[in-house]
Amino acid sequence: MANINKWLNGLLIDLGLPAAIADLLDKLIIITGILLFAYIVDQICKKFVIVTISRLAKHTSYKWDDILLQRKAVNYLIHMIPAILIYTLLPAVFEEGNRFIALLQKACNVYIIFAFLMAMNGIILTVFDVYQLHNSDRHRPIKGFVQVIQVILFFVGAIIIIGVIINKSPTALFAGLGASAAILSLVFKDTLVGFIAGVQLSMNDMVRPGDWITLADNKTDGIVQEITLITVKIKNFDNSISTVPPTVLVTNTFKNWRDMNLSDGRPVRKIIYLDKTTIQFSTTEQQEQLKKEFPLLADFKTENTETPTNSQLFRYYMEKYLNAHSKIDKMMEIKISQQEITDRGVPLEFNFFCLTSSDKEYAELQSDIFDHAIAIIPSFGLKIT
Repeated sequence: MANINKWLNGLLIDLGLPAAIADLLDKLIIITGILLFAYIVDQICKKFVIVTISRLAKHTSYKWDDILLQRKAVNYLIHMIPAILIYTLLPAVFEEGNRFIALLQKACNVYIIFAFLMAMNGIILTVFDVYQLHNSDRHRPIKGFVQVIQVILFFVGAIIIIGVIINKSPTALFAGLGASAAILSLVFKDTLVGFIAGVQLSMNDMVRPGDWITLADNKTDGIVQEITLITVKIKNFDNSISTVPPTVLVTNTFKNWRDMNLSDGRPVRKIIYLDKTTIQFSTTEQQEQLKKEFPLLADFKTENTETPTNSQLFRYYMEKYLNAHSKIDKMMEIKISQQEITDRGVPLEFNFFCLTSSDKEYAELQSDIFDHAIAIIPSFGLKIT
């Protein structure tokens, strides 16, 4: 390259150009040639190397190579080649110590480091995508961990780039940052706290993407869409989006409905308030009449000395009704119990399990059951308050 430089310089002088202009022009021509050569190499890599790799990836049964190309990790690695060529060829044009070559080489170094960082970021995201596709624990919210790795990667890369620009060793810069740890901890306070909270959520399996959760404020009730380093995105049932920090789920109370959705049934717990003035002893004639009207009461019996009340007959009937219902889980306890009397009336608490996990079926089923209960209460001489 030095011989070409001398030959071109002599040619320009022979053409009648002043020596000073010839010295500048020959270097500009050679730099232009280097840049053009680097551009041609970059285009060749794009047109042939990347296209060839893409075609090979399409003919494999693996997914990771397709994802790697989608994340453009290969593209960024290829883009490093022209910058490396320019960095290598520049010293042949300029004499050692020239400020211009130092500036151009810094620019090449910065570009090479940046392209390498983007390629590494693409590889990290590829590993994450493959993990999400194939790992049985993909429900675990590891996106926060991936983001931490990305933050560390770009933080270290930024320090190295700054060191290249100001001609300082990255080691010295890291040592200086050690003294500024307190300031950095304040700057990245939310990130660090969010990361710790994310670790707790993941390790304790407290919440996963796809879980239905309800926060204590009752303003957030929906499906977890995404768990990141500093946010948890929840899509509410009115299609609005709530974004809360992971620390909210760690420090505050929230309800996770995951196990209920995974189970075959869902619990029902409701209270009906009876007018206490309508609760009375039931005569034998009334009992016989009710048994004829409601066959489920046919085997109702009491102790010899006990006179049943109409409330007792109603409770017995509803237990029989629930036991005979095809959508009620008979393996789980069915309980109808009287609670502490209030000014509103006598509360009857119903506890049983429906054989459905669908929200719509669950709502319709319990509505039908309590419609039935409300409709037959007057037949027992009772009223609801």
